[in-house]
Amino acid sequence: VPAPGSHVRSGAMEIPLLATYGEVARGACVALVNSWGYLEIAVRDGNASRKLGLERGDPVQLQEPQ
Repeated sequence: VPAPGSHVRSGAMEIPLLATYGEVARGACVALVNSWGYLEIAVRDGNASRKLGLERGDPVQLQEPQ
């Protein structure tokens, strides 16, 4: 389980790693570990692929606070 304050980096964008979609405002990006145990990047009430230009399998970096 990633440490609190962790985030996912895709290019210059930092996406907070949180527990639920509800922790961000509508239209905001969020990363979370889904019920299958996979890292999921999402946009609350939106489409992350369109907003971020990412597709399944694109590389990202998990960064934990120091």
